[in-house]
Amino acid sequence: MLDQQQEFLFLKSTYENLPTGVMQFQRDGDRLTLLHINDFGCKILGYETSSDYSFDFHSFIDKLPGNAYDEFIDALSRLKNIGDHFPFTRPIYVGEKKSWLSGTASLLSSSALTQTYICVFSDDTANVEKQLYSDYAKEKEIQILNEMCTLIVSQSYETLGLINTGNGKYQIYAVQDRDWFSQKKLEGDFDELTFHAAKELAYDEEAKELLMNATLSGITGYLNQRPDTSYSFTYRIRTHESYRWKRAEYSYLKDDKTNIIFCTQDIHSEKMEEEHLARLAEKERQIHQEKMAFFANMSHEIRTPMNAILNLSELLLRKNLPLDVEQDISTIYEIGNGLLGIINSLLSFSKLDTGNIQLTTGKYSPATMCSDICSIISARLSKKSLHFFTDLDPSIPRQLIGDEMRIREILTNLLANAVKFTVSGNIELKLRAKNLSKTKTELSFFISDTGSGIKEEDQKHLFRQFSRVDPKKNQTIMGTGLGLSISKKLTELMGGSISVESEYGKGSTFIVTIPQEICLAAPMIPPSDKMEQAEVYVYLPESDKELTKYVIRELRKLSIHPSLISSVSSISLDRSNKNSYLIMQQADFPSCQEMIDSLFLQDHVLLLMKNSDTTESKYYNYQQLYPYNLMMQTANILNGHPVKTASKKTNVYEDTTFPSAHILIVDDNDVNSSVAKRLMEPYEMDIDVASNGFDTLTMASAKDYDLIFLDHMMPGMDGIETVQKLRKMDGIRKDLPVVALTANVFSDAKTYFTEQGFSDFLAKPINVKELHNTLLQYLQDKAVLKIVEKKLDEAFISEEVKACFTSLKHFDVDASLEYFDHSADFYLEMLKTFRQGLFERRNELDKIYENQDIKLFTIHVHAIKSASKSVGALEFSDLAKTMEDFGHQNNWKSITQKYQELLDYTDLILEELDCCIKAVPAADETKESLSGYPEDIIKSLCIAVNEMDYQEVSDAIAKLDRYTYPGELQNLLDRLKTAYDNFEYGDLNRCSILMYNCL
Repeated sequence: MLDQQQEFLFLKSTYENLPTGVMQFQRDGDRLTLLHINDFGCKILGYETSSDYSFDFHSFIDKLPGNAYDEFIDALSRLKNIGDHFPFTRPIYVGEKKSWLSGTASLLSSSALTQTYICVFSDDTANVEKQLYSDYAKEKEIQILNEMCTLIVSQSYETLGLINTGNGKYQIYAVQDRDWFSQKKLEGDFDELTFHAAKELAYDEEAKELLMNATLSGITGYLNQRPDTSYSFTYRIRTHESYRWKRAEYSYLKDDKTNIIFCTQDIHSEKMEEEHLARLAEKERQIHQEKMAFFANMSHEIRTPMNAILNLSELLLRKNLPLDVEQDISTIYEIGNGLLGIINSLLSFSKLDTGNIQLTTGKYSPATMCSDICSIISARLSKKSLHFFTDLDPSIPRQLIGDEMRIREILTNLLANAVKFTVSGNIELKLRAKNLSKTKTELSFFISDTGSGIKEEDQKHLFRQFSRVDPKKNQTIMGTGLGLSISKKLTELMGGSISVESEYGKGSTFIVTIPQEICLAAPMIPPSDKMEQAEVYVYLPESDKELTKYVIRELRKLSIHPSLISSVSSISLDRSNKNSYLIMQQADFPSCQEMIDSLFLQDHVLLLMKNSDTTESKYYNYQQLYPYNLMMQTANILNGHPVKTASKKTNVYEDTTFPSAHILIVDDNDVNSSVAKRLMEPYEMDIDVASNGFDTLTMASAKDYDLIFLDHMMPGMDGIETVQKLRKMDGIRKDLPVVALTANVFSDAKTYFTEQGFSDFLAKPINVKELHNTLLQYLQDKAVLKIVEKKLDEAFISEEVKACFTSLKHFDVDASLEYFDHSADFYLEMLKTFRQGLFERRNELDKIYENQDIKLFTIHVHAIKSASKSVGALEFSDLAKTMEDFGHQNNWKSITQKYQELLDYTDLILEELDCCIKAVPAADETKESLSGYPEDIIKSLCIAVNEMDYQEVSDAIAKLDRYTYPGELQNLLDRLKTAYDNFEYGDLNRCSILMYNCL
């Protein structure tokens, strides 16, 4: 009996010279190993010679298309007995050429682990392709007939035919209109047909050009570039009366590029309908434009006198007037604000109705947003005996992304309605969030009231425009019936929903749900040990159970377990206990102030104000709380971040003037410009007035203004045209601040006005605080503080300290000291910080210059420009700016020419700074030692850190640093200064809290 090796050699000698391919291979599971293949088989498969040794069959796989290998393995696995076989015809690639193999595979031997097979095969490509071509031709013919049949049955053609791309001949299969084709052959040369159609049928030159371009080469060129589309065009043909619209379409017959189907259709009716609809749309567009123009003009014409009324009322209310006169002017101001609200509602509705409102998304804090809205609404409660509560979930994400302004508008509308229609009881704003994913949440606002409620039959009309329910009952309430309609449209624009639940006579709840993106997932009030460990006593009138219930609920949401007391005398405490706090109404405080002061630290007494109480409090050493913001304010206080307490009432501009500033106010309305000028008079500025754009350009070219307030809408040359011409004028500073004055405020107003060339905008009627902030922003270098303490600071600068500044030859020291409130110590600290930063950048500049990294170079010189300007090195700042400009222009050649000058100037500045800093007297020579704690300054510091007001932080540090302190406080102050210099906010926050705890 032959062994396996002998059997292999016997079979090899048997089939080696056969005129067919023969291969022998072994199977082990899904793995095939080729044992031998004869020379004829090698030739078929594209190998040069056969091999006597085994090799991996997987090297053969790339010759098999698709899943042919898996199919082959599957077929082999079905051969169970010796002699079992299966026939096959399979495609295979020899090089780039596809061939077909026909043959039979048979099982030779089998063991527990492996099976051996023999396969006899031949090249059957010619026979297979012949059969395939025959089948393809039959299929293609059927396909053509099927497509033609479909088109004929659908009656979607006027002319239907086929073009042979090989010979350029066409065949018309069906014609519905034989008027023109009756004179032509239904078959022939396609380009000739096209030429005659262009000559005899085209209505105009456009149609003639389209038909002339529709040659066979033009059509195939288009279709070859876009094989999955069709080539089509519309054109007009001549008729006896006038013309008719036609459409021609050409496309390959599926994957066959040898035939193109073409057809023409009569689309005259559809075109006429389109033109009719286009005319209607254009007419509607014109109507909408006229409508918008009307609303814009109406807004301007009504707002102009209304703004004057409101601003003049505000000016009068600042004066000492008889009580009855003050009340009358307050009523005028209140009604004027109501009318302005109606105008704003009409404008918002018109923009929503015409689709002219765009959402502007950005980061915002839901807690801050709710607090701001509630502050505005609470001011409207002065004449009503209402509780205004909030119910915010502390776990709501701290920062979201959405259109904050539109959400504010919705909530303000709904809360204002609640105030209007509620005589007594409660109003509440509740906020919940349902996180949909890690990046998305769904905000739900619930605005509830105990007002008149809404009848069930009226609820379905509630969100219609100009709809007012129960008009007889509510006829004394001012409004347009647009607030709810606007709120609904804005909510839906943001992908949300709005609904109402109401019981007539008992009250209503409006529910607004809006999806938002999560920016910062951390809870807006995180848990803290300080809140859990706090001992909070609540002393409130027994008669006001609603308020007491609300306060207890809000405290428990902070994991605080308050003690409700009936009298202050029941408390037994040591005043030094820093974990004890008292919450009580301010109205009850005077009667027990002495006892409270003996039990609690002053800033641990939280006086609960009425929501509507905006009057001055004389208890400004104690903490103030408003019910609508109780949870947030309590959390801040207990966590060591005191809220701003009440202080003596002052006008916002009493401590700041700009006597050297030159201002130009431009408004075509004399009343508006007069009011604006009077609002700015306390700032002691040089103010000019212009009434139109032309005068503005003339006056700006003749005088160097520091700031221009420019009316947005003016006759003739409006504000936009004026500012754009102003920016192009020679002799006008490119950075001249121009602020738009506008009554048309919308969500992306700032972006719009800055794109038009303005620096900023200010809404009319002018808000005094916003005006003050605008002046500070653009005239900061001209500000003069009218506070005695500042004058003392100026005198406090010693001769020794002044002497150290003499080395600063290239610094404007006087201007810098004025900028830093005449605080020499603070200016020196800034010089030290500047010197350290400049030294580090000087070392980096050479590396950047060597690498020719122009982008990084531009960033570094930009930083040098800003920093040097802030400390008074103005010429050095100008040089850095020149280099920055070269960088923005990608002008490396100019950078190279000026680079050595920049290095030399840098070294000179560093040398002057080193001399200055070395000359500074030692700390003990210039600072007094203070044994006590400057309580007021430390409190101001904590507030400024908590509110991220870095100007206030720097002021507080400068004041603290005038003295040396005993023990831990001095260490904390040194840490605080380091944190401030290095912009380490976390350490700055920790140090301020530790300093506060030292008190």
